[in-house]
Formats: sequence, structure tokens, C-alpha cells
Amino acid sequence: HHSTINMSADNKLFVGNINSSVQTNDLHEIFKQYGDIENLVIGRDGKFSIITYQTPESALEARWATNGTLINDCRIRVMIHGKKDMPSEANIVVSNLENDVTAQDLDAAFKEFGDVVSSKVSYNTEGESNGYGFVQFASV
Repeated sequence: HHSTINMSADNKLFVGNINSSVQTNDLHEIFKQYGDIENLVIGRDGKFSIITYQTPESALEARWATNGTLINDCRIRVMIHGKKDMPSEANIVVSNLENDVTAQDLDAAFKEFGDVVSSKVSYNTEGESNGYGFVQFASV
């Protein structure tokens, strides 16, 4: 049986800031909850992964659900792969955040203003919020 690989990048996720102790099957267990995974590879340095879902819907759902979550003490950063050449003026800094605000909260707060490609809250070495974060939109 021959499966056709969907070449549209919208079904691929880039997962960054992975703890080097995390194994392929650990990621598979977490990300398979959001849809059928065609491919999952961890980069040579162990700090990032590319996950290919069968559908863009699964990739998007996984991105919303997992971005900024803790895996083995590292907050992963999840974005749709292939959206690298974003206009810098579409990247905004969000300050005066409450300590419990997460990347998912930023996603939810800013998605009404456009296509949020990635969001991130800055944390100190103790894992406490620095009170600011970033939201990257697909376009201005």
C-alpha cells in the first residue's frame, strides 16, 4: 500500500527547546493525541523535532494544545514548520504579564487579530515568568 506524502508544510510542526533527555517515543506519546503522525524526527542535537501529521488540522490542534507546555523541565516551543520568513514587524513584545500567563494564553488572546504563528513567554532559570513574551503573526 502506497501512501502519498502531503507536501504542504501546514501539516508539519517544528518543536523547539526540547530537553535532551526526551526520546522519540516520548514525543510520539504526547503528540499522537492530536492526530495520525506520518513522521517524527528529533534533530541531531536533540533540542528540536519535526513532526508531520496526516492533516493540517491535526498539526494546528497540536500546536495550540502543546505550545509552551513543560516536558522534562523544558517549555517546548511549537510552531507550524516552514513559516520561518516572517516579517519582523509582525513580531510583537507583550509586557506586564501576570506570572501565570502561558504561551497558550497569548495564543488565545491574540488570535483574533491575525494568524499567530508562534508565541512564547520569557522565563528565568528558576522557571518563573519574566513578565513578558512575544507573539509572531504571519503577516502585518
